[in-house]
Amino acid sequence: MLNEKQIEALEKAGFNRWTKNGMDRLYASKEAMQLELTYYKTGNISSAALMGEKISHGKAYKMISSKIYIDIETGELISKYDDVDYELMNAVRETMEKALTEVEEEPKEEPKEEHEMD
Repeated sequence: MLNEKQIEALEKAGFNRWTKNGMDRLYASKEAMQLELTYYKTGNISSAALMGEKISHGKAYKMISSKIYIDIETGELISKYDDVDYELMNAVRETMEKALTEVEEEPKEEPKEEHEMD
């Protein structure tokens, strides 16, 4: 189970929390997917990149419609669809692992020792 610090770190990394009917999930946004998109005024995609590498507009549309989430109870990364792009799952997993590693590496405050003066 993810703790509150981990959940906060994942939210900062681009995951959005969703809770309903006993389910508690963090869905990946395009930031968490490491998906960079620009749009024309019409709303159509004008350029797309995954982790800095150019991808086709069709592939980008499919990726942004993907439902990838972290189950807060198990900490597992899950895709609602079987045909999710392998590269996209790797990008989300990378974002997730980086956010969780940063929480684990935070320096812990040491209790201050008080010295008695004679």
